[in-house]
Amino acid sequence: MKSLIFSLLTAFTLLVYTQCKQDEFSKLSKEQIIDRETMIHLMADMEITEAALKLKQTKMKYDSIRTLSNRAFDSLYLYYNTTPELFKENLKYYQYDMEDFQQMLEEKINLITRKNDSITLEPVKIDTGSVKDKDTKDGKVATDSIKTLKARVKSIPGKK
Repeated sequence: MKSLIFSLLTAFTLLVYTQCKQDEFSKLSKEQIIDRETMIHLMADMEITEAALKLKQTKMKYDSIRTLSNRAFDSLYLYYNTTPELFKENLKYYQYDMEDFQQMLEEKINLITRKNDSITLEPVKIDTGSVKDKDTKDGKVATDSIKTLKARVKSIPGKK
């Protein structure tokens, strides 16, 4: 008799626990669920942002790094059209299926690796030929090259 009561109590507890977990995820409407690919990109960008902030941490004061951190993460949430609370709820949602979440984490790592490779493997080519043109008479940089460079700078939006 005791084992029957214990079994029923255990089954009831598991049922209630499972129902509570399902109710927790039902808080998110279909519009609030961040699609899988976007979530992977958001997690990758958040990790890259955290790494950049850790590099800056050694060179800046605590208050400055905290302000920079708030701005950086606010910009990410704005770009992905979400909020910190909604991001946390979506993390819980995706963590409910741990196997799929592990695959998402692997895809995030691959995405970060591809971004890193694209930065480190492609050398940046800067056209400095017009600046290095020397006037043969006095060895100074040609004035027409400087004028061209100033015109390029003025054509950049927001520069005067």
